[in-house]
Amino acid sequence: MIIVSSLDIYTILHYLWKTKNLLVYLLHCDLILLFIKYLLHMSNSCYSLTATVSLNP
Repeated sequence: MIIVSSLDIYTILHYLWKTKNLLVYLLHCDLILLFIKYLLHMSNSCYSLTATVSLNP
């Protein structure tokens, strides 16, 4: 039982540490803006591609 408890605590601490790093990474404004620009660029490319395909069968 003691081993299981310590493993659970370790897992929770490890998860919190990973989540903290992920939050720090996501809260970096430049990265968020780059990601949004990338998503917009990709969606625009997909939209123009599908529009071109549907206009020129």
